[in-house]
Amino acid sequence: RLRPGMLFRSATLDEASERDLQLLVADLGIRTIIDLRSPGEARAPPLLKTLNIKARTLGDYFARVDAPYRSLLGYISPWFDRCAFVLLNLMGRRNMARRYLVSRSILGAEGLFGMNRAFIERCTKDVHYILCIMLERHNWPILVHCTAGKDRTGFTVAVIQLLCGVPEEEIVADYVRSQSCLGGDKMGQLVAAAGALGLEDKFGGCPPDVMVNTIHYIRTKYQTVDNYLLAVGITFDQQATLRSYLI
Repeated sequence: RLRPGMLFRSATLDEASERDLQLLVADLGIRTIIDLRSPGEARAPPLLKTLNIKARTLGDYFARVDAPYRSLLGYISPWFDRCAFVLLNLMGRRNMARRYLVSRSILGAEGLFGMNRAFIERCTKDVHYILCIMLERHNWPILVHCTAGKDRTGFTVAVIQLLCGVPEEEIVADYVRSQSCLGGDKMGQLVAAAGALGLEDKFGGCPPDVMVNTIHYIRTKYQTVDNYLLAVGITFDQQATLRSYLI
C-alpha cells in the first residue's frame, strides 16, 4: 500500500469553503494541487490564493487552450466526424452536434474504458508532465483532482498505484469507491450530463470493469507499468524515485 498521507484525489474544489481548504493545509499537509481539468473547466477558488499552497494545472504546460483535449478529440473522432460536428454547430444544433460526435467517438464504442485507452495512447505528454511534478520531493503531499475526481484523476492515481505495486483488486476498489464518495447530488449531475451527450447512465458512475480493462490494456500493450511509463518519458531511475516517496 501507499504511504499514508502522501497522495490524495478529489473532485473539483470550486465549491470548497475556507474551512475545507484550511483542512487541506492544516490536517492533510497538502503542498501541491494538480488540477487535471481543461482551462475551460478550471477556475481556482479565490480562497486558494490566500493559502500557502501551489496550484498546478495542465494549462501551465500547454500554451494553447484545451490543447490536450483537442489532441484527444483528434484521436477519438475521424476527420469526417469532426466536419459533421462543425457543420451541426454552424446550424445552431449544438446539442445534436455533441451527441453525434460522442456517438461516433471511442466513447460511444468503448465507453469509459475507451477514454482511458485514449489517455494511454494519446496523452503521454500530459502524464509525463504530471509525473515530473510528482518527482519534485518538495511538492509532496499532493492532491490530484479533475471535475468528478474519478476518470482523469482515477486513471492518474491508478498508474501511480500500479507503479508502487498496489494489488489490482485494491486499485479497482479504490476507483469504485468514488461512486459513494461523490454523493447523490453530484452523481445525479454526472448522469444527467452523460444523458445530455447521448451516453448511458453508467458513464456517470465508476464500473469496476473500466479499471480492470484499463490495467489489462497496460499490461497487454506494455507488459508492465514500468515499460508504459518509460514510453511516456519517465526513466526507470525516476520511477524508483517516485516509489521511494510513496512506499
